[in-house]
Amino acid sequence: AVQLYLQFLREILNEKVYVEENDDENQPGSTYAIKMAKVYNGSVSMLRHHLPMVSHCLHKANGDVAVVRQVHEHCSDTVLPLWRSYQRQRQLGSVRRHAERIADLYQQGEVDPDSDVGFTTHIGSLPDVDSAMEEAAMCIQHAESYLRFVQHTCDEVNRARHIRHEKSTTESERQSYKPMEILPPPD
Repeated sequence: AVQLYLQFLREILNEKVYVEENDDENQPGSTYAIKMAKVYNGSVSMLRHHLPMVSHCLHKANGDVAVVRQVHEHCSDTVLPLWRSYQRQRQLGSVRRHAERIADLYQQGEVDPDSDVGFTTHIGSLPDVDSAMEEAAMCIQHAESYLRFVQHTCDEVNRARHIRHEKSTTESERQSYKPMEILPPPD
């Protein structure tokens, strides 16, 4: 039963929680932060909609754990390519190296404080940098909010499992209860 439900859920996830391949980066409203937010919000909606029923009906077969894992894996598999594309398109590695080099020059007092030292050429104008920092902050905020939600969901799944375990076991069995590791440990 759990495998059938997971197959059903996988089809829904593929249909509802995805990013359009042909999104134009130059169109207003097509920022990476917005794309990632759509994936995170879709994943949260899926968990909120499906987890209560699965937790109630399929908990003995670890269906609740499997649903959280599957939705989280789908979300990660969808967002990670977006994040990598964002880093590539915005050339974050190169920008970081240039910014560190310029900051070192200023900190060592080797340049006039009013000098540009290639900042505009290598990093961009201040409004461009401000906009890029705002988008990066939004990407990070969306990811952190999603991860807090998923961690809370895992805690609640374990709490519900613990309550059911306590109601259905003897005293010695209750003491042996250990929460499940639902998500893989962070890298």
